[in-house]
Amino acid sequence: MKPIIRIVLFLAVAGLAALGYASTATAAPKPLPAPVFHASNCEHRSTGSVDIPAVHGARYTLDGVRESAGTYTLATGSHTVTARKGRQSAHWSFTVTVRSIVGCAVVPTVPRPIVHWASPTFVAADWNQATCDQPEGSVDIPFDTGVIYDLDTIPSPAGNALLGVGSHQLHAAPADGYRFPAFTVTSWSFTVVAPHC
Repeated sequence: MKPIIRIVLFLAVAGLAALGYASTATAAPKPLPAPVFHASNCEHRSTGSVDIPAVHGARYTLDGVRESAGTYTLATGSHTVTARKGRQSAHWSFTVTVRSIVGCAVVPTVPRPIVHWASPTFVAADWNQATCDQPEGSVDIPFDTGVIYDLDTIPSPAGNALLGVGSHQLHAAPADGYRFPAFTVTSWSFTVVAPHC
């Protein structure tokens, strides 16, 4: 090409650029954000998870089901996440395998103690006042499995116990391995009065 023609073409292109006809390159769209996969671990040995990002205008599907942004549990096996936004599309695959127990700290399971329930059946009618024929009072202590009775702070077996004139107190406590229900009455008081004969 002759020098004169080259100069004319250069001036023509420069003139078009000055008039606003300069060509501009279209920027490539940014890649769609990828989901974050998490493998199984010592705490969840047979499941993994995936974090689906929040992207305006994008639609994500997990194993063919449309899902919103968030974290989803993945069962053992292969999984696929697909993303679409306009003409853009992308997909990612991930496989969840069962985590080996090797390298995981094993916490022994402490067995919970077996608790038996018990309730004292003592009632106020079990106190007996002194009479002219029987100058001492008495108390009928019932036999209740899992219940220990103390009469005036002394452990007392089931049966009838004599009481001298004065104040007395009976207390019930659960035996080893037993518990009382909430709000169980466990103390009773009684006063033996000398009879007027």
